[in-house]
Amino acid sequence: MIQHFGPKTMSWVLNLFNNCVGTYRIPNGWRKTKVVALLKPGKDPKVPKSYRPISLLCILYKLYERMIMARMSLTVEENLTPDQTEFRPGRSTSCHAKKVDAELNNACCIVTGQLKPTPLTLLYRTAGIAPPDIRRQTHGSTEKHKQETDLRHPLFDHSYPRVRLKTRKSFRTVESVQPDQAASHRLELRNTWDNTTNEAIQPPEEQLPSGRELQRKDWVTLNRTRAKVGKTASTLHKWKLSPNS
Repeated sequence: MIQHFGPKTMSWVLNLFNNCVGTYRIPNGWRKTKVVALLKPGKDPKVPKSYRPISLLCILYKLYERMIMARMSLTVEENLTPDQTEFRPGRSTSCHAKKVDAELNNACCIVTGQLKPTPLTLLYRTAGIAPPDIRRQTHGSTEKHKQETDLRHPLFDHSYPRVRLKTRKSFRTVESVQPDQAASHRLELRNTWDNTTNEAIQPPEEQLPSGRELQRKDWVTLNRTRAKVGKTASTLHKWKLSPNS
């Protein structure tokens, strides 16, 4: 519709936008929105949850917002931290979430006293928890169960569109698991993932191994002995920490 404006109308809109920029104020009509309820395909029109609310804003306000964003985007993009991925073009929070795994691994190393070369299977056996990827899978499965059975879920009885991108993974594509079976589901996934042959550490369980009542120094030594990873002479020489390096 805006593309069909005449020269006088375009000049009036331009003056309006310049006035808004100069006075830092916008018309009161732009602050109002009109909410329209759209019936979802194949839903019962007598049920309120069968409708999807859509907020309609003033077209001139949306155009003004786009113009301000176009002028600010370059400056804002240069000052944003690389860790910010949400609401940025070409970035995905789901892909960025995996970078948190490294920090979770470091936290487990601090708690258990293990060193960074410790294999992840042994690290999480010592920590007594499932690795982040398995916890995310189980959470997605329990969310799937809520979506299928809970009337209060926003996506209850929702008809999903066809998936266009294979890289996009949603909880609706996983198996459904009841919340009270989440612990057993995590344990099942851990047994499939954990192929270590080290029998010095307890099998995958969601509790700390024996010796957790010891002093911190003894606890760290015990865990490193179980994992068979320690600060040996060759490691110190490799890190240039030994006198002969």
